[in-house]
Amino acid sequence: MGKYTDQQKEQARTLLASGKTVTQISNQLAVPRTTVNSWLQAVPQPSAVNPSDVKDMELAALRQKVQQQSPRLPVEGYDDDPFPAKEVWDRMEVENAKRIERALAQSKFKATLPSDRPSAICFVSDQHISGGNVIDLKRMRDDAVFIANTPNVFAVLGGDGVDNHIKHKSAIIAARSQPDDQWRLYNYYLEILAEKIAVVISGNHDAWTNQIASVDMVKWLAERNRIRYSPHHAFVEFVCGQHTYRVCVAHQYRFNSQMNLTHTVKQMLNFGEHDFDIGCVCHNHEHAQESFIRRGLPRWVCRPGAYQITSDYSSQYGFPVTSPTCPTVVVFPDRRRFVGFDDVRDAVTYMKGLAS
Repeated sequence: MGKYTDQQKEQARTLLASGKTVTQISNQLAVPRTTVNSWLQAVPQPSAVNPSDVKDMELAALRQKVQQQSPRLPVEGYDDDPFPAKEVWDRMEVENAKRIERALAQSKFKATLPSDRPSAICFVSDQHISGGNVIDLKRMRDDAVFIANTPNVFAVLGGDGVDNHIKHKSAIIAARSQPDDQWRLYNYYLEILAEKIAVVISGNHDAWTNQIASVDMVKWLAERNRIRYSPHHAFVEFVCGQHTYRVCVAHQYRFNSQMNLTHTVKQMLNFGEHDFDIGCVCHNHEHAQESFIRRGLPRWVCRPGAYQITSDYSSQYGFPVTSPTCPTVVVFPDRRRFVGFDDVRDAVTYMKGLAS
C-alpha cells in the first residue's frame, strides 16, 4: 500500500472539525483507524496511541458539535451562591477583630484603694464547695466574714469555687452533692464577700460547666452579685494613694515545680503578658509565698492553700493534706512598699500594729 498524501491527512482533520468521529473518518477515507489516529494526534507510530486519549478526543469533538447545534438550555431560578464566601469572610473579619479587642481587654481592671492608710489584698481560691466532702466549710465562711467585716481588706478570688464534678464519671458517682446545690452555696458565699471582691476568675472545675454545656456559671453569678469577672486569669492595677500596684492572678500556669512552689509564678512574670509587682497562681492546693527582686524592683508572689483538705484523688496520687490559707499582701499609699503574709489574719494584725 502506498504512502498517504498530505491532502488525505488534511481531509481527516477537516472531517474531525466538522464533528466526525475517528471511526467515521476511517470508513469515509478507507484508511485504517490507527492511521487516522496517528494523523490527528501527530504521532509517528500508530502503536504509541493511548486508547484513552482517543476517547477523550472523540468526547471533545462530540461536545463541540452539541454546543454548535444547540446552546445551553436557559433555566431561571435561585442563582446565588448558598455560601457567599467573601461576604461571610468580610463579616467574620469584623466580628473577630472585635473579639480580639474584647479578649485582650476583658482581663484588665483598675481598682482604687483607700489612700489614707495601708490596705490588704488577700488571695482566696480552691474552695471546692460541696457537701458530704472533706471541705472545711466553717473556716471558709469564717474567712469570708472576717474579710467582709475588716476595713481596708480586699479579696481576689482565684477559681475552683465549687467541686462541680460533671466531667469525670467516677467522681460523679462518688459525689455526695449535686452541682446545682454547689452553685447555690457558692452564690451564698459570694454574697458574703461581694463588697470586698476586686475580681473573681474561674478555675478548671468551674470551667467544666462551660465546656460541657456552654454556660459560664461563675460569670453569671459574678454579674448577679455585681463583681468584676475574668475567665482563667486577671491583671489588676490597684491604685493606693500615690502608687499603683500591679497584680496578676491566674488559676493555672506553666512551669510548675513540686520542689519550688513559687517557680510557676516567677515564670509567669518572666514569660507572661504582664510585668507585675504581686503575682498569684492557684490550683495546686499547697501554700507558698516569697518576696524577691526582679529587674531592680521588689516583687511578691504566692500560692494559696485550699479548703479541700484532702480527697480520694489527692490521697491516691500521693498529694499531701492541705491547709486553708489566704496569703495576703499589705500595700502602702505614701511609699512604694508591700509586705506579704501567709494568711489574712496575720496581715490584719500587722496593719493594726502600724495604726497604734
